[in-house]
Amino acid sequence: MFKALLVIGLIGFVLYFVSKKISGFVGTTATVVRRNQYFLLRAGMGRISKISNMAIANAGVGFILLVIVLILAIKIKILLILLPISLYLIGQLFVLTNHIRATKNQAVWFDPDSSDFVIEYVKDKTYRFNLLRDVTAVEQVESIQKTKGLSFGYYRLITKDNVVEIPCMLFDANSNPSKLLMDTMDANFRIEVNKKLFPII
Repeated sequence: MFKALLVIGLIGFVLYFVSKKISGFVGTTATVVRRNQYFLLRAGMGRISKISNMAIANAGVGFILLVIVLILAIKIKILLILLPISLYLIGQLFVLTNHIRATKNQAVWFDPDSSDFVIEYVKDKTYRFNLLRDVTAVEQVESIQKTKGLSFGYYRLITKDNVVEIPCMLFDANSNPSKLLMDTMDANFRIEVNKKLFPII
């Protein structure tokens, strides 16, 4: 019983922590933001809400499995095989908060005509580069598998003097600037895909 109460308390703490992170995220509408020739890559509130709900649902299943393991595994040892699965599902909450923080900490501006980037960091200097002239390689880091349609990931744009990491949640399939950027990367780079259990930025 004590273990069950401890896990319930942990669930409440984690859900509170995640909800604070999500509520602190400044959401956007579908309206395109433009500054001169640059377009802002950004995640709409609908997209953030959908990703968050899926991550919380998966983590909920993980917590339920963890409670079952803690309560019954002493008598039924085979249930221990559920422990890695439960921890993986719970870990998606922490990946979610990591990607939301990465999204908040940088503003990514892209010019589809010249392929110029301007990355405005909250805690660092603004970084400017050209996708075609300065980028030497493009990598895509993503979850090792999709869980109920949810898969986290980010792009690593490797330049001559820096590495820029852009969360995939900023790439909106319904946004024309995002489509143009994806088409440009696909046409000019051989994108190396790396799988990770937890794609932390």
